[in-house]
Amino acid sequence: MELLEISAPTPDLVSELVHVWRQSVVETHHFLTEKDIDDIANFVPQAIMAVEHLVILKNADNQI
Repeated sequence: MELLEISAPTPDLVSELVHVWRQSVVETHHFLTEKDIDDIANFVPQAIMAVEHLVILKNADNQI
């Protein structure tokens, strides 16, 4: 595993993080509809870009 501090997330990284976010929400927030998730997802990239101290963990397969 690798712990990485990200100072300027790339569009590809933001896309990966949004994917991880969506998978997590689908698995844990059963009270949300697909439309709810889609609506919230519109704000996630901006939220990720606003994180001042972004740290990610990648597994042995280089996946977040």
